[in-house]
Amino acid sequence: MSFLFFLAVLNGMIINVNRLINGQLSTKVGALKASFWNHIVGFIFLTIIVFILGDWFLINENIPKFAYLGSVFGAFFGAINSYVILRIGAMNTTILIICGQIITAILLDIQLSGKYPSYMQITGIIFILFAVYLSKVQRFSINWNHFKKAQ
Repeated sequence: MSFLFFLAVLNGMIINVNRLINGQLSTKVGALKASFWNHIVGFIFLTIIVFILGDWFLINENIPKFAYLGSVFGAFFGAINSYVILRIGAMNTTILIICGQIITAILLDIQLSGKYPSYMQITGIIFILFAVYLSKVQRFSINWNHFKKAQ
């Protein structure tokens, strides 16, 4: 189980490195071109991996057609992310993405299950929004000169 936790943390680190690289690329070529190249290179890389592993398939009848829209959302995410990350920073981008994911997950849970959000879900959203607020206000820096004058 600890290996899976390690993989999840590693995945988060890789995502942030990918965001920064695509953000840098977007300053040179634009957000849409950066997203395009991100997906082209990713496609080539995954195609090579799939051929090496021998698990190649093009069409699977068991997958509903609307499920392929996930790739459209992925491309849209990449383009927006490339545009935003260098303008508001990696931390703010990550916090806002997580906030959006949690709020969307809660809304989807409400829609699909008919249940209301729990106290803990609402508390989590409040903490994330508070973290976004704290990242915008002046950092919690201590004015040491103030303390020196008081002595």
